[in-house]
Amino acid sequence: MMLQFFKKKPFLLKVRLVWILLIIFIILIFFFLKIVPLGKATYIKNYSHTFKLGKGFINNFTPVVNVNQKEDSSPRIIKSPVYFSVFTPRTFSRAKLIIKYRSNLTRGAIIEAGALVSPATADYNLQPLELVAPDTLSADFNLKEVYRSNGKYVFTISIPSLEIINSPDYLEISEVKIEFSGRNLYQKIFDISD
Repeated sequence: MMLQFFKKKPFLLKVRLVWILLIIFIILIFFFLKIVPLGKATYIKNYSHTFKLGKGFINNFTPVVNVNQKEDSSPRIIKSPVYFSVFTPRTFSRAKLIIKYRSNLTRGAIIEAGALVSPATADYNLQPLELVAPDTLSADFNLKEVYRSNGKYVFTISIPSLEIINSPDYLEISEVKIEFSGRNLYQKIFDISD
């Protein structure tokens, strides 16, 4: 009887099919965003574009007294250190931090980055950022020993030369990109370590 109804009303069958496919599509999107089944996620916050991408995943730099950021401009780190956190839907084992910048630092200034290891002692595993391309710095982190709270990893950028009072130097950040990697869904199900 139901089949006869759909033969008479093929439009209703198409509408139901479209709704079912839409619901399945939405469920798959949530599955990929929450579980990250491939074990890799990349978050980018680009300060140089009008539309600031990555908002919500990569939080702003703090404390605000160490950062000079006017509306519609890239943040300038004027004092050191600065902190930012990254929300991730799951844990990861490795992170690659890539920072694109414009510099007004004295030649040979050391720029370090680190991830929070212990909130009780404010311990960060600082390491120097490597120059991988002109105006691009990079560092790799092992996140297995890193502290994660409420789905957030906390990172710091430290520039010792900016700790001098009234220094005219600054580091202008144009983009922050973090590539996370960890076990994929298959490895998690069968408990295969990476």
